[in-house]
Amino acid sequence: MSRALAPRPAGRATRVAAAEVPAPRVAGVGLLTGWGEGLAALPVSPAPESVALVPVPTPTFPGERFRRATRECLLAAAAVKAALDEGTISRERARQLTNGEVG
Repeated sequence: MSRALAPRPAGRATRVAAAEVPAPRVAGVGLLTGWGEGLAALPVSPAPESVALVPVPTPTFPGERFRRATRECLLAAAAVKAALDEGTISRERARQLTNGEVG
């Protein structure tokens, strides 16, 4: 397990000491681009004449849950979905960790 150093509270004039605390572990990374979803969608070498800005299309989700959601909310939900699809953690385990269930 990785370890990160925890900083001391501000205003302490004592020697610098660090406590070991568990560092977070990255279980998945989702990538959304204007070329598509995931690393495989990225061009190996974008053409020099290509535009400087590649817009990411607004994701869509079925049902009523996201019907009135903002574009930013839809992009965030799509990024979490992509991370779970590419990662090593299940949706159920992510729900447990989000709800503070340890174990």
